[in-house]
Amino acid sequence: MGLRQPPTSQPETVIHLRSQSVCPPADPSLPHSPSAELQCCPGWRQKDQECTIPICEGLDACREDEVCVKPGLCRCKPGFFGAQCNSRES
Repeated sequence: MGLRQPPTSQPETVIHLRSQSVCPPADPSLPHSPSAELQCCPGWRQKDQECTIPICEGLDACREDEVCVKPGLCRCKPGFFGAQCNSRES
């Protein structure tokens, strides 16, 4: 079961109700029903019908040698480690 995202200039997309990181509408006056519009929780971006892309921006932005693994949390790219992510795994 999925619900529609708020209308935008892009075609409508559907977010699955049981997807991770899905939040109810920001407007608490909207009814919580199957027809209520869902959105990705803060710190997450939609990919297809899921909210699976973490956001690391501003002060929490990842360095070039890191990847964002969850909102505000960066890790070294695969195969690297260390404080500066410049050590290679052997």
